[in-house]
Amino acid sequence: MGTFKAYFNKEILESKRHFRYIVVFLAFIFLALLDPITTKLMPSILESSGIKNASQIAGLVMTDKLQIMGNLIMKEFTQMGVLIVVFVFCNILSDELTSQKFVFPFSKGAEASSIILAKTLHYSLVIIAAIAIAIFTNYYYVDIIFTDGQVPAVTAVLFSILLVSLFFIFTFMLTMLLSLLFKRGIAAGIIAALIQFLSTIPSQITSIKDFIPFNLLSAASKYEVTNMTVPILTVLAYIIILVFVNITLLKKKEIMQ
Repeated sequence: MGTFKAYFNKEILESKRHFRYIVVFLAFIFLALLDPITTKLMPSILESSGIKNASQIAGLVMTDKLQIMGNLIMKEFTQMGVLIVVFVFCNILSDELTSQKFVFPFSKGAEASSIILAKTLHYSLVIIAAIAIAIFTNYYYVDIIFTDGQVPAVTAVLFSILLVSLFFIFTFMLTMLLSLLFKRGIAAGIIAALIQFLSTIPSQITSIKDFIPFNLLSAASKYEVTNMTVPILTVLAYIIILVFVNITLLKKKEIMQ
């Protein structure tokens, strides 16, 4: 327990020192504001490009509130959101291993399980908070900027936050695993991003889509409370498995050091 508390506090200090809080929160808030603002400005942009016909502009610009909110998840989160998470956290363990920062705590009896669990809990909370703030920011501005359609119920928004958070926690855990396997954090980030981007392909196959984490984003973008028991439990199982795998690998690294 002592190791867990020490590393949890250490991650708070490290996140402040490396501006991880600022980067993650500001980046996701930026994504939340991007679509509403660009969509609102799009008619003016189209007019300046030579398209004057109102019906043409209306056909090119999406103004439905629910569609714009869904766009945040299916466009911004699936692309830039993934890149933010993997590259902010791609050196979460590789740097400490390369610089042998674990040698002293391991020599004093620190446990690999406490280190992994502290990092997992801390950054899971950061991810959940960032996603919640981003989605509610998007919800607020879409509602006041646009008039077509209606924003989803708050319960549906909370459900979508749960689904998106689970997806990004899984992405974080996958990135942590790769940071244990590769000395260079950039390599871990690139591979984690590729895995998540390529997962969009099997997520289109009906028979297996419930077992693909990307399916959580697809469901979240609809802002509906539906039966997602199997996908949620599947991703939770993946996260738990990754926790145990990461602990096992870090223990092996401990022996090597």
